[in-house]
Amino acid sequence: RADRWVMSMRFLASGLSFMYAREELVMKNLRLRKGTKIFCAGFGVGLVEDYYGKRAKGGSNEGYVVLYFPHLQLRSKLLLSDERTWERLRPLTNAGEVGYMLTILAGEPERLPATWVQRKEMVQEKLKTLDLPLVAQVVRDLNALPKWGYLPSQTDFYALERARNILASEIQVTCEISWKQATLLL
Repeated sequence: RADRWVMSMRFLASGLSFMYAREELVMKNLRLRKGTKIFCAGFGVGLVEDYYGKRAKGGSNEGYVVLYFPHLQLRSKLLLSDERTWERLRPLTNAGEVGYMLTILAGEPERLPATWVQRKEMVQEKLKTLDLPLVAQVVRDLNALPKWGYLPSQTDFYALERARNILASEIQVTCEISWKQATLLL
């Protein structure tokens, strides 16, 4: 029977309402199905491999979603009960947004702080967001460090590589091009 096959249940966790069904998990405007590609802040585009959810005795929600990030060769479990998980996920962007990111990359870089510690804090905050134009600013500004006379640190190189991977993964999936083509755009 259809009731048993779908078996949907509604949960209320931290003021956030989502529905768990055997076929998909829905939260706000985000549909998680096996095989769905979504954007995760700090990592880039990931593929939903699996998800699991249940209601615990104390009334709290438990569960996780398993994401695979092919460009990083990384598999990660994100807790559904953690409100921060839902703040880190969003649907993929469109081609117009990718075009806007590319114009940011071609724009004039902003001067970053002279010390690597201050740069690291500023860059980490931008990389944690779901805002791809901010990630594009990180790539643009870190590429310009020698222009300002700063010697890039190992942390700067790592942050630049991470930001490039995030942008390239979004460009690759959105524009349906190869990884190599996406990285050449950056």
